[in-house]
Amino acid sequence: MPRDSDRRAHRRRLRPISCEVELDGKVHSGVIRDLSPQGVFVTMRFDAEPGTPVLLRIRRPGGEMWELQATTARSADGSHALISKRGLGLVIDEAPEPFHAFVAEVQARNVSWPTEDE
Repeated sequence: MPRDSDRRAHRRRLRPISCEVELDGKVHSGVIRDLSPQGVFVTMRFDAEPGTPVLLRIRRPGGEMWELQATTARSADGSHALISKRGLGLVIDEAPEPFHAFVAEVQARNVSWPTEDE
């Protein structure tokens, strides 16, 4: 039986993806650890209050850059038994269509995010 923390509106796929999070004019590096059409979890060494707007930048292998408008849903400090990573849970407010199409394709095919070598 799934734990309450496993009940999601959309399936997540674990994908280590490098990204940048811009908050209050400062850019912070992070790694996306899971993603869905509606949200991502970014491991990083920076916290933000829920409801804080951020700009998320993801560079796809091959060079295409996606900029997504997002809002923090939660901040994790890594101390909770079910959340071992420190970072931010983000709700995607606006994203380019290629991002949504790619996430749908990845989930439908149950494949991994391509690496730079692919």
